[in-house]
Amino acid sequence: MVDKICITGTGVVTALGFDTNTCFQNLCCKVAAVNELDDEYLVDFPKKRMINITTPLPNEDHRNNCGRACAMSMIAVQQALQEAQIDKRTNNVGVCIGTTSGNIGEFEKWYLDNHKHPLSNLEQRVKSNYPLCSITEAISEKYSLTGPRTTISGTCASGAVAIQTAFNWISSGLTDIVLCGGVDVWRTLTQITLSKYRLITSNVMKSFDSNRDGMLIGEGAGFIILESEKSAKTRGIEIKAYLKGCGFSNDYKSLLENYSPAENTVLSMRKALSNAALEIDDIDCLFANGLATKISDTHEIIAINEVFQNRIKKNLYITAIKSGLGHILGASGAVNIAIAVETLCNQIVPPIKNLTNPDPSLVVGILPTVAIPCTIKNIMCSCTSFSGYSVHMILGKE
Repeated sequence: MVDKICITGTGVVTALGFDTNTCFQNLCCKVAAVNELDDEYLVDFPKKRMINITTPLPNEDHRNNCGRACAMSMIAVQQALQEAQIDKRTNNVGVCIGTTSGNIGEFEKWYLDNHKHPLSNLEQRVKSNYPLCSITEAISEKYSLTGPRTTISGTCASGAVAIQTAFNWISSGLTDIVLCGGVDVWRTLTQITLSKYRLITSNVMKSFDSNRDGMLIGEGAGFIILESEKSAKTRGIEIKAYLKGCGFSNDYKSLLENYSPAENTVLSMRKALSNAALEIDDIDCLFANGLATKISDTHEIIAINEVFQNRIKKNLYITAIKSGLGHILGASGAVNIAIAVETLCNQIVPPIKNLTNPDPSLVVGILPTVAIPCTIKNIMCSCTSFSGYSVHMILGKE
């Protein structure tokens, strides 16, 4: 059993920056990234806002071969690998990637444009990029990563589940180093589906605000390098943070009567604390899920109140970065972790963007509306999904 598992590299691609530090700095200031939809299939659609990446990708030419989701992943992966000083000489590096839909959006776009034509007309490039595992395979091949590999699709929690899986691989001794994270891109059918269920706002995301009325879909990728402490010290690599513990739960009871979805989140939080051998007063900051829908935030508030109600220390900072980045679906949990690492390194908590009227039902913690310099030793990161997954991970400086 490995005593400590650390993070030695991070990389992100989001609407607020193509590297972790830039994204973090923009989350800490008043930079916004909300855009109006110009999709031809949504001309008469009532809710036409999203938080997408409008800047051309540096490797746009590579997208033509591997798809937009894979191209985004390559940028973030290269950052993480370079920071952790991993190259072709590093042996048995595992790869664990989570995604909701991978490059499926390109197939959907082709179908919308050509639905009257037979599938035999579909380009071979789009066919080969359709399987979700194509991203994992392309990255493993490009960077000569020869360890265990897998692709996980757990809806919005895909990236978080991928990181937890990598944590388990290292804990069990399967490998010492894993590249893990998630990616998802904006899709027309995602916008239509979530709007149908009245989960999309016409304005901006307001996590934990009394006037919140929905989310905006974002896109991007987030990756980290997880490594055993022994491996990192042997390689002489700087340790950015430690992943101290993980908690996982699935809402299999959601169809039963007299059951609150908050129970699922409470269970996951408490498992993470137990796995990390920490108490509630050891947590200085919570990176909440903060989906900004009436129901989701209400259930999360109930869970936070229950878990931290007996806390003695009062300075628990609760932030949510989705208001700035949008809901990046399968990448959201991984990006959350990468930004939390920057928070530990900089000792600054990013604010909740667009928060003007904090929900009074949240009775524990501080909801920051500006970036707050403070002393942070441990951060809990939250990621939940529409499919009932709830994942919580605890990061620490040592």
